[in-house]
Amino acid sequence: MGLVPGVLRGGALGLAVLSPVASHAAVALGRGYGVAVACAAVQAVAAGVVLWGAGGRLRWPRLRWAGPGASLVLLAALATGGRQSAAAGLLAEAGVAHALLYAALLAVFAASLRGDSVVTRLARRLNPHFHAGMVGYTRSVTWAWCGFFGLQLLASAVLLAVAPGWWARLVTTAHAPLVLVMALAEFMVRRWRFRGEHYTGLRDTVMGVRRSWAEARAPAAHTSRPAADCPGRSGSATRRPGAGTGRAPVRGG
Repeated sequence: MGLVPGVLRGGALGLAVLSPVASHAAVALGRGYGVAVACAAVQAVAAGVVLWGAGGRLRWPRLRWAGPGASLVLLAALATGGRQSAAAGLLAEAGVAHALLYAALLAVFAASLRGDSVVTRLARRLNPHFHAGMVGYTRSVTWAWCGFFGLQLLASAVLLAVAPGWWARLVTTAHAPLVLVMALAEFMVRRWRFRGEHYTGLRDTVMGVRRSWAEARAPAAHTSRPAADCPGRSGSATRRPGAGTGRAPVRGG
């Protein structure tokens, strides 16, 4: 049962990496448009499917219903730009996908600052040595990511107006390495800020995120277990008369 969703998620992740690269290569080389357009169309549909599934597992109805909407918007951008040329369609889809992604991330991170921020909650789950002194830092990191997402959107708008060539590079391929640079910079600052304390490395972070994702999918399954599946020694189980005594229960006289 878990194989098919895993394959779908892996395929969607692969498309998320392959499609922008294929679009960039097609536009730069002037060939391979068929493969690039096919990848972009499948990616648009896969993005909606992934959002729909994630919204259901995380119990976020708005995210779930945003899935089909995102797919329709991406396909519309691909088709509308495609009326001019295949290159225009690919760039339109890439630009809209970039804007949707970073606008959504900015909204989620900014909204979380009203309480425990996204980074604070994640750090609590991943770092067994998390303490109150780290809350201020994790909130600052959340603010930093909000600024980063906002700069991505601002840079896209400015480059589209003044340097379309650089804009095409940003929305297809360049934005992903910038995310890695930002994450690495935060990691180095964290090591300096909490030197001498336990910190969560990249491998632990990735594994922790995967565990969190798996736990987010499991609650309904655990809470719906029938009472018959509960161990007999649990406090909530009802002991049968005479069970474990080796003799029949005594009848009242």
